[in-house]
Amino acid sequence: MNNQHFLILVIALGISLTQANAQQVSTVPDSAAIFQAQQLQQTDRKAGSANMHPDAQWFPGAGLGLFIHWGMTAVNATGDLSWNMLANKPWKDATITPNNYYKQLDKWLPEKTPDYEHKRHEYLRNQVTELLSNYGKIDLMWFDGGRGEVPNKLVRTLQPGIVINRRNGAEGGDYGDTKGILPQKRFSGWFETCETCWPSRKWAYTEDAGWDTAAEVITSLVKLRAWGGNLLANVGPKASGEVPQQALSAWKEMARWMKHSREAVIGANAGPWPADVNTPVTTNDGVAYIHLLPGEEIEVVWNNAPEPQKAFMLRTKKNLSFSYKNGILKMKIPKTDRTNNVDVVKLVIR
Repeated sequence: MNNQHFLILVIALGISLTQANAQQVSTVPDSAAIFQAQQLQQTDRKAGSANMHPDAQWFPGAGLGLFIHWGMTAVNATGDLSWNMLANKPWKDATITPNNYYKQLDKWLPEKTPDYEHKRHEYLRNQVTELLSNYGKIDLMWFDGGRGEVPNKLVRTLQPGIVINRRNGAEGGDYGDTKGILPQKRFSGWFETCETCWPSRKWAYTEDAGWDTAAEVITSLVKLRAWGGNLLANVGPKASGEVPQQALSAWKEMARWMKHSREAVIGANAGPWPADVNTPVTTNDGVAYIHLLPGEEIEVVWNNAPEPQKAFMLRTKKNLSFSYKNGILKMKIPKTDRTNNVDVVKLVIR
């Protein structure tokens, strides 16, 4: 997310731990993934209560992060183990049965004596205390289905500037989110969507769920940034740990896009879309960025717009004509200036 940080991903008994850097999404959603998200209340737009510590203020401007799902289901490339169990999907992965999968916990968790729950909570708190005490500054704690066994208060005592997601039972978190689907309405406050991208409709590696293109991911990114949110894009490595070639190709194209249009999404602020303008807009001091989505040939109409001094394509720096009257900005971008990706117009405001 932030080029001054790097990513750490730690999976510890249902808890994911990350450092900060460590809508044209897929049109064929995974019904099982959506079902699980609904059951866990991850498709609504629950708000967070932001950590105002100075070290946490990187989050709202971060823009883009990477989520990594790598596990035993990658061996047979059959998708997501927990999805199959919770959503009652056909069991296809012959590498391990559900009973044997859960038996692995016996290697680490205490025996189920009358004080089992107390010991389990103590065990989890000790693990997280070790992770947050011995490995330097941690920027973000991403609980994966916790029930408050590790209180947020303990996390903040150990790492005051940490950002915490809202999947820690009733504990709440610093930001709202959706998982597997973009929000359908504008949110308020800090926000993140964790989205399946590589593959398109699964969290873990599989070869039959499609692959998001760079244009699809950037489209999701600009829609979220236009409302002030972040995109956490998921990749499922192969059993060997290799990143799928489809993801690498998309990343290369995204890197080329970022070279000319990064300023329009990373560190940018929300805009007035869709209330006042018919395409996503982000803003910053003295400038605004109009995002033209792939396949859409529209006349941009922005009501209550600031008066521009000039407008130009961010990719080519070519100046563009526009009209501005009574607070209404209108402009039509020639087809010759469009690409197959998101094209950005930069406005310099008077």
